[in-house]
Amino acid sequence: MTADPGFNDNPWAGVIFDWKDQASWVSRLTEWLTPCLRRGALRRLAREPDEHLYLDDPAWVERIAAETDLDIDLLVEDLADDLLGARVRAYHGCRLADAGVIHTGGLKRNDPAALAEDVRLIVAEEDGLAWLRADLEAKIAGVEHRERDTGCLYVVADDRPLAEDSGHYLLYGSEWIQVLLGWGAHDALRRRGAPTVIALDLPLGVVHSNARTGLASDLLREWGRRQVARDGVSPNLDFSFVLRRDIPPDWIVAHTHPAKIRDPFYQMTIRRNRFLDCPHCRGTSA
Repeated sequence: MTADPGFNDNPWAGVIFDWKDQASWVSRLTEWLTPCLRRGALRRLAREPDEHLYLDDPAWVERIAAETDLDIDLLVEDLADDLLGARVRAYHGCRLADAGVIHTGGLKRNDPAALAEDVRLIVAEEDGLAWLRADLEAKIAGVEHRERDTGCLYVVADDRPLAEDSGHYLLYGSEWIQVLLGWGAHDALRRRGAPTVIALDLPLGVVHSNARTGLASDLLREWGRRQVARDGVSPNLDFSFVLRRDIPPDWIVAHTHPAKIRDPFYQMTIRRNRFLDCPHCRGTSA
């Protein structure tokens, strides 16, 4: 992860960082914190006992704030403000026939009309779903909470929980479609397309201020933990950004197809993914 040239005042300006790649942000956060910290703070923080503190314990941030002249809320808000100029590596889990459509067209917000068209195509093409055809339009018209996520797009700051905790997006695709078609469509949905994790570099200037504040708190918490633990561990992070805009293709940087996915609908059964590539991987996208 590198910074764009031309930014000197804010150590986060132009930076692209990845939660999992702690080398991309830990030293930068040290640089950012150093002017705020009292003399000898790093030495004292390293000597603090870590018993009874969990990975996600907010006390890690409290310890940092105690070594500054700022209260904890102001420390977090100052970091959130400076993150405005940075990008974070983010991820979106889905199930696609060809990831090339994302690389060329970007990611689109939730649109119930478009999802309804996808449902019609799935039911028309899958003989195993023929039993849904007669009443399909009634099901589409009557879907509960039809507009719940309209105009929203969700991405996360760590892709590991997508395969380990939230595998239904990779195994079955759109949650909207899952709810409409029901459990009887699971086998058919698992046969279509490939589980796909899209990676993108998300400008933090486009996310809600509350999301930046939450991310700033998580970065400080993990930085504080590392001063004591120094174990090289990058803990899984359960953190979502809710966007109300499409993601353009120039933000997309890569995609992967996880080999193993836990299925939360079936007691976290590990499902081995047979679809480890797609037309885009093979260079055969239309």
